[in-house]
Amino acid sequence: MKRAAAIATLPVMGPAVLGEASRLTPSSSGRTLPLEIDASGRFLVQADRTPFLIHGDTPWSIAVQLTTSQIDTYLDDRAGRGFNTIMFNLIEHYFSSQNPAWKNANGDPPFGSMNSA
Repeated sequence: MKRAAAIATLPVMGPAVLGEASRLTPSSSGRTLPLEIDASGRFLVQADRTPFLIHGDTPWSIAVQLTTSQIDTYLDDRAGRGFNTIMFNLIEHYFSSQNPAWKNANGDPPFGSMNSA
């Protein structure tokens, strides 16, 4: 039986994931984001159309195994070491030690904060 997994690849930007774009190494024009797929479909390009080299890490179960504070610490560490990308499972239940398995270390369900008013 095969199981599908949602996998996200995100630029490493530290605690305020969308708010600290300055943590990414800028291209020659000084702009990195937004990243886009090149017209060839073979690689990512930065805002100035220069290729984006992925220097990444794969903390597959980070979304469920770590608290928000631990994730912030991890992202700061990775960014400080020059990593610019992480790839992880957005929804993880198979390798989770949480109970129930689909909640994160804070006890939140996946995408739970998306429903708040």
